Amino acid sequence: MTDTASTGTGTAGPGSAGTVALAASGLTKSYAGRLGRRRRAGAAAVAGVDLELRRGAICALVGQSGSGKSTTARLLALLERRDSGTVLLDGAPAGTSPTNAYRRAVQMVFQDPFASLNPAHTIGYHLSRPLRVHRYARSRAQVLSQSVALLERVHLRPAQEFLGKFPHQLSGGERQRVAIALALAVRPRVLLADEPVSMLDVSIRAGLLNLLRELADTQRLAVLYITHDIASARYFADTIAVMYAGRIVERGPAREVTEHPAHEYTRLLLAAAPRGGRGRDRG
Repeated sequence: MTDTASTGTGTAGPGSAGTVALAASGLTKSYAGRLGRRRRAGAAAVAGVDLELRRGAICALVGQSGSGKSTTARLLALLERRDSGTVLLDGAPAGTSPTNAYRRAVQMVFQDPFASLNPAHTIGYHLSRPLRVHRYARSRAQVLSQSVALLERVHLRPAQEFLGKFPHQLSGGERQRVAIALALAVRPRVLLADEPVSMLDVSIRAGLLNLLRELADTQRLAVLYITHDIASARYFADTIAVMYAGRIVERGPAREVTEHPAHEYTRLLLAAAPRGGRGRDRG
C-alpha cells in the first residue's frame, strides 16, 4: 500500500493553525525475534513515520491493532528507543532518553486507567507527587489548592471529595479523568492519548473525548489521539493520519479523509466503523 495525502477544504478545529509542538521525521522501530535458537530480524513495527502535532489541535492516529500506533506514541514519548529518525520538541532535537524537561512537556495517557494508578494510594497522594517532585507546589496548602484545581479542570466535582478516595472507589471514566489530571499536573505542551476510551463503557466515552477537545482548545495542548475507531476521530479530531503495517498511508483534515477517502485501507476502516450517534457521558 502506498501513502496517499488527502487534500481539500475539510473543516478543521480552532487550533489547527497552531505552531508545531512535537514533530517526528522518519521514525523507525523494529523488534528482533527468534526462530528456534537463531536470532532473526523482526518486521518493522514503525517504518518511516512523519508526524506533526500542533498546539491547540488534535491529530487522530487511526488503524487496527498491530498497525504500529502505540509504538509510534511510545517513540514520541521516548519510552522506546527509536532505530532511526528524529523527534523535535518546539523545533529542538530530542535525544533518545527523556530529560525531566521533556517528561514535563510530553505526557502520555494510557489505555487502562486502573493500571495507571497505584491502588494503595489515594487520589490526593497521586496528585501531590508530580506537584512536589517538579516543585510546582511546596506547602500543603499549595498542594491542596493545585490538586483541587486539577480535578476541577477534568470535571471531577466536588473535587475535594475525590482527594481521599482510592482508585477502586472510582468508575472507569473517573479514573481516566484522574489520569488526565496527573498528566496536566506538570504543565505539558503535548498529550499523547493511547486508546484513552477503549476500555470504558460506550455511554461515557463521549465525555472523555469532549474533555480532551476542551483541553486542546483552552490549554492549547497538542493532542495525539490513538484509536482504531475512525468514526470517533471524524467528529473529534482536526486531522487524521491512517496507519497500516507501520506506515502512514493517508492523512489530512478529518472531514476530508472520512468523506473522501483516497486509500483502500481507509475505506475498509470506514466500512467497518459502527454507525449511529455518540453516547452521553455518565462517568
